[in-house]
Amino acid sequence: MDRKTVTAKTIDWRAKLTSRKLWCAMAAGIVMALTVLFGDGLTPEMVSIIRSGVGVLVAYIFGESAVDVARQMVEKIKAEIEADTLLPEEDGDGT
Repeated sequence: MDRKTVTAKTIDWRAKLTSRKLWCAMAAGIVMALTVLFGDGLTPEMVSIIRSGVGVLVAYIFGESAVDVARQMVEKIKAEIEADTLLPEEDGDGT
């Protein structure tokens, strides 16, 4: 089965578990949880660095999501062009 093919009944767990976005989100969540649990021993500079790192991970996730959406849109447009559904039907008089 193609990794991109996902139906309502099947989920490609391999693709989901190898997702960089998933692992970045999990790492950010773990770092935030550890910061909350052990935040008393951290200096303000360390907390600032952790926040910056989580911010970078969030930006990466949103950026990758935007790239995924753009890729899907391009694939859809290419499929429509190939199927000639994007171009209007021409009348016999050349208009």
